[in-house]
Amino acid sequence: MSNTTNQATSSRVWWRDLWHAWDAFWFSVAHPAPLALVRILTAGVLLWIHAVTWTQISAVVGGTAWLDHQAVNEVRLLAEGTHMRDYRDPAGPLVPLSGPPLDDAGNLKRDAAGNPVAPVNRWWGTFSLWHLLPESSLTITVVQVGLMLAATCALLGFGTRWALLLTWLGHVSYVQRGMVIYSGMDAILLLLLLYLSVGSAGTVCSVDAWLQSRRKGSSGIAVPSVSANIALRLIQVHLCLIYFCAGAAKLQGPTWWNGTAVYLLMMSPEYGGVPVEWMARHETWWQFISLTGGAFTVGFELSFAFLVWHPRLRPVMLMAGLFLHAMLAAISGLGAFQMTMAAALMAFVPAEIAGRMLRQPVSVARG
Repeated sequence: MSNTTNQATSSRVWWRDLWHAWDAFWFSVAHPAPLALVRILTAGVLLWIHAVTWTQISAVVGGTAWLDHQAVNEVRLLAEGTHMRDYRDPAGPLVPLSGPPLDDAGNLKRDAAGNPVAPVNRWWGTFSLWHLLPESSLTITVVQVGLMLAATCALLGFGTRWALLLTWLGHVSYVQRGMVIYSGMDAILLLLLLYLSVGSAGTVCSVDAWLQSRRKGSSGIAVPSVSANIALRLIQVHLCLIYFCAGAAKLQGPTWWNGTAVYLLMMSPEYGGVPVEWMARHETWWQFISLTGGAFTVGFELSFAFLVWHPRLRPVMLMAGLFLHAMLAAISGLGAFQMTMAAALMAFVPAEIAGRMLRQPVSVARG
């Protein structure tokens, strides 16, 4: 009887400790200085992207876009769900479990005018302002200017929460409208903008903080908060999942097993990094760099989610991550993408160090 009682007590203690650890992980207080660092870098990258691609906006939105309204609406009508033929007859007609009505051949049913029978899907999974607004030159200019102003306000920390949400809305509208321009960089930017709006990202190194300091009785020094901790944890956990999934996916590629993945990336004509053609003439060099680079990349991505939480190993993992993305920027020329990943890594920087980087006083008082 005593053994049973002891086991029950130990089990209750274990579950209680687990609950307390979970509660402390998500709902303790944290200083918003790392959030401010992530905010500045994220908004800066997004502002740069939209500034340098301003002259190419007609390829995404408008009458001369790569995908016109009709093509976009037809794509949005196609349900991406599980199809019955996957379970019954792989060679049979396409019969979705849910989605727009199809004819016997698996094509969209159309009316006499040739328009799809089903109404345009407007659910939030494919939401875009461009599905609602006319794509005239004036509208495009107004939306683009509004997005740039919102990103600038997010960078400066003026009306920070609303600026972040408006920037997110503007960027996701371009992504959902353009479709073909979507990349991993957009996914990281959007999740950072959304998570930053959850926390108090505008209380450090911002116009909002300066305005707050001018009020009577305000010290102007940001204090730890639960919202800042929730936002940081969301970014941290999501980044761990991204790295681990990226590393696991690489294990399915034969080039990562035979050591040629990095070499093929360096020699790909699709990327515009530093010139490395000379390396192709030196077999020992490219084999060494490709083998070690591939092993380092996969090892880092698979281990990051487990090692970055250790206080002593965290600086090592952060430096390794910054080194990895710096090398990828040099090799591929995708500097904005790698800077976005570096911005996400800043969520792991201790508040004291983030405060020194921003030259802002950091209060470590708990509240």
